[in-house]
Amino acid sequence: MIQKNKTKIIVSIATGLLVQFIVGGYQLYVRKTSYQLHAESPHPAWFALGWLVVTLSSRALYYWGCAMLAEARGYSSAVVVGTLFIGLFIGCFVPAIPMLVPLVVILSSPDKNRIHSRRRRSRS
Repeated sequence: MIQKNKTKIIVSIATGLLVQFIVGGYQLYVRKTSYQLHAESPHPAWFALGWLVVTLSSRALYYWGCAMLAEARGYSSAVVVGTLFIGLFIGCFVPAIPMLVPLVVILSSPDKNRIHSRRRRSRS
């Protein structure tokens, strides 16, 4: 892997995943409490708009990190788009899959930029 943007890649992927888990957990918590109170959604429309903005921006950050990771490993960033569509198709059946498919595919593929250097033993 090319080490040039390694920190940006790690931070963007980790932040995107972390924000998605926090937003998803909070959404489940709000649904649970609103159903227990037998009330409608306790939040106005601006809350839904804010949730949408945070969700889309964290996903964009995550996919940008995956695209940078693909390029650092020697692949085109189009790999992320292709695996995203595959993940969305599989995600119809398993909800957590669309976020993880691009990362799993990129990390499981061989690194094209690996520098193969072996030390030569000096024979005496």
